[in-house]
Amino acid sequence: MKKLIIGLLVVFGVIILLGKIFGGSDKRTEAQINNDAVNSTPAYEQFHSVFKGEPETEDISKLMDGILDQYHMEHTEINKQKLGSVFYSLRTKSAIGISEMQLMKYAYQNYDPKDSFVVCASKAAVVLEYTK
Repeated sequence: MKKLIIGLLVVFGVIILLGKIFGGSDKRTEAQINNDAVNSTPAYEQFHSVFKGEPETEDISKLMDGILDQYHMEHTEINKQKLGSVFYSLRTKSAIGISEMQLMKYAYQNYDPKDSFVVCASKAAVVLEYTK
């Protein structure tokens, strides 16, 4: 029970941090944002390199595109980067080595329209961490 409470506190701390990521406004112009996206490595290729186990970009895109659709988010490089950052951050906080793909799969399969994406991803981390 003590592990669960500590885990929940950590996750809520992550939720607050991630809320700042998602809630922050970008002061750059739309042209600058689009230019950055065009000139950088596509998000799914980046995730292939940094996600645990180097999952295939097709597998990443299937899950992440589904999550973007569930939350009515545009399929922009910025939104993909934000989601990827959340899953990467949660993976790095995992004591048992849960992968980003496991987190995404759980979040996709357990979508609840009442929850924000950050809450859903955090729930995935808690459930996977304590049921494995």
